Amino acid sequence: QFVVELWESIFTPGVTPTLLKATYGAFIMLITTLSVLLFFTRNIHVLALLVLSFGLVLSLAWFLQELEIAKAQ
Repeated sequence: QFVVELWESIFTPGVTPTLLKATYGAFIMLITTLSVLLFFTRNIHVLALLVLSFGLVLSLAWFLQELEIAKAQ
């Protein structure tokens, strides 16, 4: 059911709730993976990737919020 809704949301203009769930789920998995990798390796490059991932999630959330504000006006 979720996969079908996700596939259909790809061809739907705009941002759908299913697409948001999939996007945030992917970012949660990415940040979790990078956090575990950072814990075990203590590599500065992994830390840089983790910081970039957080920045990307925050910028995506900001953009979607601004998009909703623009739609309301």
